[in-house]
Amino acid sequence: MTLQLALLIVLAAVAAFVAYKLLAKCLEWFGRKMAEPPPPPLLEGVEVVRDIEFTSTPDGPLLLDIYKPADASPSAPLPVVLYLFGGGWQAGNRHQLQGLRGQDYAQHGYAVVSIEYRHSHVAIFPAQIHDCKAAVRWIRQNAAEYGLDGSRIAAFGGSAGGHLAALLGTSGAVADIEGDLPPQGDDYAGPIQAVVDLFGPTDLSRIAEQTHRFGTRHEAKGSVVSKFLGGRPSLNLEQAKAANPITYIRPSMPPFLIIHGSADWISPVQQSEMLHQALLDQGNESELHVIEGAGHVSIKSFASDEIFNKIRGFLDKHLKS
Repeated sequence: MTLQLALLIVLAAVAAFVAYKLLAKCLEWFGRKMAEPPPPPLLEGVEVVRDIEFTSTPDGPLLLDIYKPADASPSAPLPVVLYLFGGGWQAGNRHQLQGLRGQDYAQHGYAVVSIEYRHSHVAIFPAQIHDCKAAVRWIRQNAAEYGLDGSRIAAFGGSAGGHLAALLGTSGAVADIEGDLPPQGDDYAGPIQAVVDLFGPTDLSRIAEQTHRFGTRHEAKGSVVSKFLGGRPSLNLEQAKAANPITYIRPSMPPFLIIHGSADWISPVQQSEMLHQALLDQGNESELHVIEGAGHVSIKSFASDEIFNKIRGFLDKHLKS
């Protein structure tokens, strides 16, 4: 091999590596933009109160929005749907609820509270669940002012938000997961009443082995899972266990509705199957609905009238009956 040919091969390899890194950065930027939409337009018969600070963290304050029926009566507190956005714990915002028709539930007698939580580049787990717990406490502390019923709260989220919704549901009595963010008070802490988990990951120590096309990326140093846990899952098994909703399952969990796509290659359906079975094994109520052929970003499949009505029926049964 001539020196010139060797140099050309080296230069080509360097160029390919740089191009790969640039493409990865572009895809990350595009994904972040897609996951962080502007505020959704208001639906007919719905009003919203935006930009309410619900807690203060070491990394700054966090905000929430409340969507409510415009004709809600102050004397009839509304059951609450607590919406948790997705985005691999590293992207997303509280306006993302429009993709899964989250604000639509405000047209059917619910207050939809959509919150921020810290991204993983700001703080690693358990910061995110501490933020969600603080939101639950804020809802209960401020229920009278905003016409909310703090005794009827369902957590609802997709992807990373589905994971946090499930963890919020199973860790209701776990002090170590509660965190110390304001507001505080034993009267405001405690279990929620229902969980809607859409294609959320569960056991982050096993997600790589279950994802044939994408698994090695989950285990990579810079993967969304590694960023969330603070290191590779295989080297942070205790952290992965603490983040696993299954870890905290016991009898008397709130009812779960779990919805997942059979063709999800980012968060494989086995993740939801494990959660569903673990709930049933402890005598809890859980329904697993698998959408055949749906992938992780098949938003139209998860925002269809069929799925919306299934979720609404579940919420009505457990928050309105």
